[in-house]
Amino acid sequence: MSAEGTLKSTVRVSRNAPCPVCAHADWCLVARNRAYAICMRVESRQPARSAAGGWVHLLRHAAKAIPRRTGDSTCALVASLQRRDRVYEALLSLLKLEPEHQRQLERRGLSAPAIVSCCYRTLPAAGRRRICRQVVSAHACDLRGVPGFWRECPSGIDGWRLTGSAGLLIPVRGPDGLVAALQTRRDSCEAGPRYVWLSSAGMPEGTGSGAPCHLAQPCAGVIDERLWVTEGALKADIAAELLGADVIGMPGAGAWRSGLDLASRIRPGKGAIVVAYDMDFRTNPQVARHRDDLVCAAGRQGWDVHLAEWQGGKGVDDALAAGISLHVAPARILSRTVHYVERRLLPKRTLIIGKGNG
Repeated sequence: MSAEGTLKSTVRVSRNAPCPVCAHADWCLVARNRAYAICMRVESRQPARSAAGGWVHLLRHAAKAIPRRTGDSTCALVASLQRRDRVYEALLSLLKLEPEHQRQLERRGLSAPAIVSCCYRTLPAAGRRRICRQVVSAHACDLRGVPGFWRECPSGIDGWRLTGSAGLLIPVRGPDGLVAALQTRRDSCEAGPRYVWLSSAGMPEGTGSGAPCHLAQPCAGVIDERLWVTEGALKADIAAELLGADVIGMPGAGAWRSGLDLASRIRPGKGAIVVAYDMDFRTNPQVARHRDDLVCAAGRQGWDVHLAEWQGGKGVDDALAAGISLHVAPARILSRTVHYVERRLLPKRTLIIGKGNG
C-alpha cells in the first residue's frame, strides 16, 4: 500500500483511543476497520510502507498483547515484574557492550562508572538462538510472557527466539530498581524511529512491552534534591549523572500522566519538580501542549513546579553535556486569558517562567 493509501485507510491514535500495541496516545496509526495498527515504537516482523515508518501489527494479536485483553492462546500474559527483571538481568549478563556503543555513551556525557551502573549492553544481530538457550538453561529462566521473547517451535528449549533490531540496549527501571522493559537504540534507522521497545507483540507466545517510565538515579549519589522530569530513558540517565539528581524519563512527551504518577510514588510528600522537556516545544504545538498540561496537573497536585530552559541543544542531556547553563525558574499558572505571551496561549491559562505580570 502506498503512503497516501495508508493515510486514507488509517486514523491517528488519540487520548480516548490509544495505540493498542504501545498504549500511547500519539504518533501511531490504527486502521479504520481495526484490522491492524502501525506502531511507531514497537517493532514487528513487518515494517510499514508508509512514509512515516513504523511497524504493522495485526490487531487480533496486538490488542491481546495488553494483559487486560489477553485471551488468545498464541499470545502470552505479560510476566510479573519480578520475572521480567530476572530474565532481563540474565540476558544482560550474557551480552557485552561493544566499544562503539561505549564511545557513543561517553561522548554523550556518561562516565565509565555510570555506564557500568546503568548496565547498557549491545544487542547483536546474530547468535540469538544461543542467547535464548543460555538464558533458559544457565539461568533457569521462564521466558513465557517476557516482552522480546517468542516461541517458534511449540515446545523445547531450542524453540525460543529473541526479536529486536541490533543496537544499544537500555534497561528501563522503576523506583525499586527492577528492569521492567528494555529499549533499543537502533544502529540503523533508515525506516522508523531510532528508539524502539524490545517487544514480541503479535508473535507466537510473545507479548507487548508497553511503554513504562524510567527512573534514573545518579551512581555517585544525589546532590540536587529536586525531582526532574524529561523525555527518554537514556536522556534521563545522562541528565541524572550530570545533574546529580533523580530524573524520570517518560517514554514520550504525551506520557506525562504516567510520569506524574511515578513522581507521586517516588515522592508522596511532594516537593520541587523540574520539568525539562526538549526545546522543540517552542516550534511543536503538540509538545508544548503536553508540557503545559504536565505543569498544570503537577501544580494542582501540590508540587512546587519549576521549568527548565536553555539556549542550544535540543534535550537537557545535550545541554548539560555541552556545558550550557540551564535556566530553572518557578512556573506560574495564570487563570486568565491574555492576548500575547512569549510562550503559547491556552484557553483560560498561560504558563510563564519566572515572576511574570499580573
